[in-house]
Amino acid sequence: MSSPILWENHDRSVVLIDIPRSIAAAQGSHDHPCSDSLLSTEPSTRPFVTNEPKTAAAKAKLVQNTTDAGIDLEYQGIIQAALRDVNDNYKGDWCLPRPFVVPSTVNGPGEKRKHCVGDDLTNSNAVVQAIEPELPHDLLASCDSISRSTASCQECPDDDPSFHSNCYSSTQSIEIQHVPEDGERNVHSFRIPLKATFSLSACSSSQSFMNGIRNQAQTHSTRRHFDIILLDPPWPNRSVKRARKSPGSSYATSSSLHDIYQLLAGMDLDMLMSEECLVGIWITNKSRIRDLVLGDDGVFAMWGLRLEEEWIWVKTTSGGEPVTPIDSVWRKPYETLLIGRKGREVGEAPKRRVIISVPDLHSRKPCLKLLLEPMAPRSDGCRVLEVFARHLVAGWWSWGNECIKFNWDGYWRAPVGNRRDESRTCRRRPSEAECASQLSQPADCERPADESQSA
Repeated sequence: MSSPILWENHDRSVVLIDIPRSIAAAQGSHDHPCSDSLLSTEPSTRPFVTNEPKTAAAKAKLVQNTTDAGIDLEYQGIIQAALRDVNDNYKGDWCLPRPFVVPSTVNGPGEKRKHCVGDDLTNSNAVVQAIEPELPHDLLASCDSISRSTASCQECPDDDPSFHSNCYSSTQSIEIQHVPEDGERNVHSFRIPLKATFSLSACSSSQSFMNGIRNQAQTHSTRRHFDIILLDPPWPNRSVKRARKSPGSSYATSSSLHDIYQLLAGMDLDMLMSEECLVGIWITNKSRIRDLVLGDDGVFAMWGLRLEEEWIWVKTTSGGEPVTPIDSVWRKPYETLLIGRKGREVGEAPKRRVIISVPDLHSRKPCLKLLLEPMAPRSDGCRVLEVFARHLVAGWWSWGNECIKFNWDGYWRAPVGNRRDESRTCRRRPSEAECASQLSQPADCERPADESQSA
């Protein structure tokens, strides 16, 4: 399968990456690659229309209340140089073909033609869903109804239904039952990547997650600390609250920055950090959010981190134009990942990189596995944790009440000629005889080779 990285410069300070493919690639490994397509949206071909302030006074007021003008100007120069670099050295669409898409506005809010099954598309091989497949809104809260795969590790504790670890070198599956008020019981299947571990639980309560770490350390002699921790907190966002529901937009945001700070402070993540742990936090462009992370009493200071890098994630059309003007005061075409390191000495200024991609489902970011793991303080048995996750990654830990959302079979499609039974995405529960037949198949636990050392 093709790499999710379409182009990068010599020092990886500018990277063009495909979002759906980055997530799909992270479901497998070099020896066991994932060839299925993840549900996506059609790539935008034109920038979106934005409602900019009409007067200089209105513009100045909006800038003062939202962003840091100095940072914005610095970013504008960096982004413009990065876009020129890609344009000068890369030819072609700025995303891979998307063979499995949902109806969407093709050219932004100003042009609202929706596609139907059978429409001619830019990618003529694309399969268009008539409607977005959707999980019941309360399904992922039904941890008690999770059925582990028949090949589940027999050594892993099973007293916590929200916790699951795939100790094998191949993708396994779990099932969650759902009984709607006016219907019969259905079973939804989720794919669990190789060596992936997750806690399907609220990040506001860390006890269950901490117990899972301790239990795995005892049964598999794994380390209790992580080398990389990645977070995408639910920052307050008025536009999300106002917006109608769009594909992938079911996540909840917190009501205030104080709530977010208290949430992060109560997670005890500093107890899980290795001595040189790398921590990345996604932020929006509001200056108050940046200050909450980098300020003297901010999150980084609380966890003993110093800023090491800033990654500016720029969203473009398939032709390489920013989806909104770079200098827009209403909606900027970028977000930032602040990366701090524990134990970092005061020294050179933080490095800045630009990550470029064509937007996907609402709020879904590129999976940065290929870019983050090489930065880990240790190359042998690197342990990574993603918090507030919405999909799993092979070899990583994931924590959050939606951490397996995009691992539902309904969001995936096998290549043409290799289609599985699509009824797996939501089907009736098998009979007891069928279950007994499956359980009779032997399965040996395979200890993770890269996490055999304890610390």
